[in-house]
Amino acid sequence: MLCKWSLQCRIFYLRTPIITIPKRFYTDSDTEDGRSTTFVIHPDLHNIPKKLRIPPELAIGEAIGLVDAVSTWDLVGEHIEILKRPHVKYLFGETKVAELTSLVKNKKVENVFINTPTLTPRQQHELERKFRANVYDRFMVILKIFHERARTKEAKLQVELAEIPYLKSRLSEENWIYTSSTSRMRGTGETPLSVKRRVLAERESKLNQQLQQIKDDRKVTRVKRKKKALPVVAVVGYTNAGKTTLIKQLTKEESLEPKDQLFATLDSTVHAGKLPCTMKVLFLDTIGFISDLPHELVQSFSATLEDVLLADALIHVRDVSHPLTDVQKRDVIKVLRGLNPPPSLLENMIEVHNKIDLVNSTDDSSDDEESSSDLLARQDKGEGIPVSATEGSGVDVLWDRIQETVLQATGNKHVVFAVPADGPHLSWLHQNATVTTVESTNENTLQISAVISMTNFAKYNAKFHNNTKLKQI
Repeated sequence: MLCKWSLQCRIFYLRTPIITIPKRFYTDSDTEDGRSTTFVIHPDLHNIPKKLRIPPELAIGEAIGLVDAVSTWDLVGEHIEILKRPHVKYLFGETKVAELTSLVKNKKVENVFINTPTLTPRQQHELERKFRANVYDRFMVILKIFHERARTKEAKLQVELAEIPYLKSRLSEENWIYTSSTSRMRGTGETPLSVKRRVLAERESKLNQQLQQIKDDRKVTRVKRKKKALPVVAVVGYTNAGKTTLIKQLTKEESLEPKDQLFATLDSTVHAGKLPCTMKVLFLDTIGFISDLPHELVQSFSATLEDVLLADALIHVRDVSHPLTDVQKRDVIKVLRGLNPPPSLLENMIEVHNKIDLVNSTDDSSDDEESSSDLLARQDKGEGIPVSATEGSGVDVLWDRIQETVLQATGNKHVVFAVPADGPHLSWLHQNATVTTVESTNENTLQISAVISMTNFAKYNAKFHNNTKLKQI
């Protein structure tokens, strides 16, 4: 398992022998089973606008979910600390740090997760010195999870690329790693710090080249899909919103195994399904988003997320049973807009209100919770489609919306043709459209259901307009 400084250790342990790497940077724990105890501290910042503040009990709940997602960590406690403003040295005031140090030492923890986007190198170093434990910020924990979940070469490269800007930003204040921060490498005239910067830059360049090759290979795959007229529907959403479960419900693919955990899906996967008109369509299962998702992670996963931008349609899966569902929606839209998608892709995005089965009924819901009837009312206004991906309710309505969106985005329409059985119509449609069904209504007439492009539909009308009955669906 790779630790938070794995890339740093990997590079410089081999290339700069004068560097002394503390043993605890390699692993979280010295225990035989590799497990380690973790304590969560959530800084409840009060100097941010009220509308952007997340209730601390909900914020720390998500932090606990991140800890649970690390396979080798055992949660031993959590604490919410009110913070009026961040302090330069410790993040918290010195009095509070003393109290937290006592709390951490009493728990005998090996890792402390500070639930803040990023700590400065100085804050991390000073807190580790006080706590006598490994200190992680949100970025480090997410990277740790990604290291565990990355299975394909592409995912592993993207995670490693995400580490580099983070390490670069911390070089100037990491001189305690070196025996002498000003000594020069023998025969090179370079300081260890400059060597470190150079090696990171070289590694970053190599990773970008490898990922560019993957992007090029993806382009070839997309061209093949276009030739086969296979539309792509990208499924996005907050982590653990039920994206994989929904895709399994739509495609009936038994091999899919949804998991109730954060970032269960890291590698994008493609799954085949059929629209109600029987036209084949591909569903793209993507990495889940999360609040305060580091920009470096979004950038490093550009090869994966590029498929989202080039999809024919988007489905945004929301967990409407979650108390922060609107905040999660805001975070997802923020990340999507940061990717600069075509305006039409966001404008026509299908919003799915998943986990409707977990939403309280009208009689049982509180003033702050949305009831099932409220969600149905929002569907009538075109704001979302209530669905239970586990039970299958609402899926038929969703299928109709998917078909409508896909056909519109691809410039196709679903038409039923009534044509002479002995005419050239069927042969022409097989060559110029996707014929889905052919039925004989009587001895002289065929009823042909087909998906056809607007251009070919116009050609058909020009060629057979006097000898065809049409029904557009």
